[in-house]
Amino acid sequence: MTWPFDNDTKSIVKKIARNDISKNRIKKVFSMITISLATALLMVLAMYESGYEISKDRLAAGQPQVIFSEVSEQQISLLHLDEHIETIVVTDAKNGYDAQVTIVDATKMTQDGFSTVVNKIASQYNIRHVIKNELFMDSLPDGGLLNQKNAIIVVISFFVIFISALVIYNIFYLSITNQVQQFGQLRTIGMTQKQIKTVISYERKGLCKVCIPVGLFIGGFIGYLLQPNGWDWGHAIILSVLIALIIRFVVKISLNKPAKVASSISPISSSKYIGGMNSYSAPHKLKRKLSPLGISMISITANWKKEIVSLLSLGLCGLLFVLAATYSASIDVEAIVGKEIYQYGQLVIDTTEEYNQTSEKLDVLLQNIRSIPGVNAVKQIMETDIEWSTINTIGDDQLSIITANDFSSIQSFIQEGKTDYQSMVNSNEVMVVGGLDDICIGSTVVFSFGDGVNQTYTVGAILDSNIYSNTAIYGGWFLIPQELIPRNSGNFFSTIKIVVAANNTALKNVETSLKELLDDFGGSSLTTMQEAIAARNITIKQVSVAIISITLFLMFFSILTFTSTIITSVATRQREYAMLQSIGMKRKQVEVMVLGESFLLVAGSLLITLLLGIILGKLMIKAMIDMGIFYLTYTFPLRLYAIYSLSIIFIILLTTFSVFRAMQKVSLVDRLRTTE
Repeated sequence: MTWPFDNDTKSIVKKIARNDISKNRIKKVFSMITISLATALLMVLAMYESGYEISKDRLAAGQPQVIFSEVSEQQISLLHLDEHIETIVVTDAKNGYDAQVTIVDATKMTQDGFSTVVNKIASQYNIRHVIKNELFMDSLPDGGLLNQKNAIIVVISFFVIFISALVIYNIFYLSITNQVQQFGQLRTIGMTQKQIKTVISYERKGLCKVCIPVGLFIGGFIGYLLQPNGWDWGHAIILSVLIALIIRFVVKISLNKPAKVASSISPISSSKYIGGMNSYSAPHKLKRKLSPLGISMISITANWKKEIVSLLSLGLCGLLFVLAATYSASIDVEAIVGKEIYQYGQLVIDTTEEYNQTSEKLDVLLQNIRSIPGVNAVKQIMETDIEWSTINTIGDDQLSIITANDFSSIQSFIQEGKTDYQSMVNSNEVMVVGGLDDICIGSTVVFSFGDGVNQTYTVGAILDSNIYSNTAIYGGWFLIPQELIPRNSGNFFSTIKIVVAANNTALKNVETSLKELLDDFGGSSLTTMQEAIAARNITIKQVSVAIISITLFLMFFSILTFTSTIITSVATRQREYAMLQSIGMKRKQVEVMVLGESFLLVAGSLLITLLLGIILGKLMIKAMIDMGIFYLTYTFPLRLYAIYSLSIIFIILLTTFSVFRAMQKVSLVDRLRTTE
């Protein structure tokens, strides 16, 4: 507010701010790049995640949420009366009707909540066949605060904000320390501390007015290209407003310290200020080597508070890269494969047959395999897909068909119930892996096989869930003795795996013999352990490339901001370099000094990255192993770190050299006269 007796200086303050921005091109260019890039990155992340969720919702909206299959007219009548059901579309089916159903307020539920309602309806009306729309299920939250993908996006967003704040702070701080005399002159002619802060505030607002809309447009356009089916103007506008507010707040916080420095300068202090030297803290060491590299070290140590910002901006990105590379390098593919089915042998035969046709052919094949010289052991694994139901629960899963020979390896995992194979056969009992709700010893469970035959069994034993990770061959909830498969069934398809263990010396001959046998058997495939390792290696590399690509993207942003800091620093200190040359320092010596400062900063950030990368990498891998991720063995990614280090050093030194050479094109007298 301006009182009637006050002078209205707003227009003058605005003019000073505009002139300062237009005159200081280095500050203007890199500030605009940083703000625009940070805004665009946040907008891309937000629009990608929002578009992904919206596209899933739109796809799911055009489909039924759940299908109750093969229901009767009476069951349909009951479904029409159920308060949880919003709409029903009935179509004819082979054995009755199919009811395509939507649930009341289903879009507001979690996945567990939706499944609970659907299972309750199916159990209440004795509906055996239920098909939940997986696409719709995937569009619902899983009940947690943040899933893994959202957590990664949040971490990246905070990282972008933090690095942007550091860079903007560095650019303005370097600029202001080289404008001390200018601000002192303004104070001399009557400008107040508040007006100086207002000048910087106008600069901030002017940059934000231009850069934030540009960043939002670029980020929104890229977000649309990534998720065209998920574009929504309402979400885009809301996200744009939120991101604009965040960036404005970050820029404001970043300029607080530079604004305080500028406003606290007194006219007398400014007259004694030369090129930022007033901020130097004199070292305790009196005898110092005044070589170009020695002066570089003096400059860095004297301004360590300023330089630590540059170290952090690059060191943190390097640390993320090293941790990602450490995780990728620490994956032991052979340990993964060795924990799978290949723990029983080096060769695996896969085939799919109708169950009632497998017995005779399979017996002949197994007999021929055992007769091959060099074969030590043969293990058979048989599974089929079923639908199962209890009083309160329904589901579909794989059913493992076991024999008396398999029972000895299963016994150690029995937590409760029968421990004798034959007694389970006599009592019509099956095994269930612990973890299913409402299932205990004595529970009744109905299996519906692939050929439509239903059979009722009793749960005779409960197994420890560690059977999954320790045996690697039982993938479903249920295990059934082979003798309990209903005699009037058998037309369903079963998946068969035959694991062959052979002497290492005879492995090649065994593999050749197996291929000849399978040519006659038909419909079978043979996979070796080495092929499985090679295939898993490809998958691991794809995952590793994806993880490292994210960190490289962030590292590119960090390198850009670090180089902008160096360019700004060299440009704003050209008067200082000119003074050194004027008192006798050769151009080559000044060049070595400037390159030395950049090299020492880069070396410091690389050292921080190396030390923290080793310490945190070991802690990360140890924590993951303690969580049960068995296939990790700590390995430092030395080759990637070496490539990263050489690349960073080359980029930074090349940038510094180019900027210094460009600065030298200006005459020494003109550089001595410059204020920034």
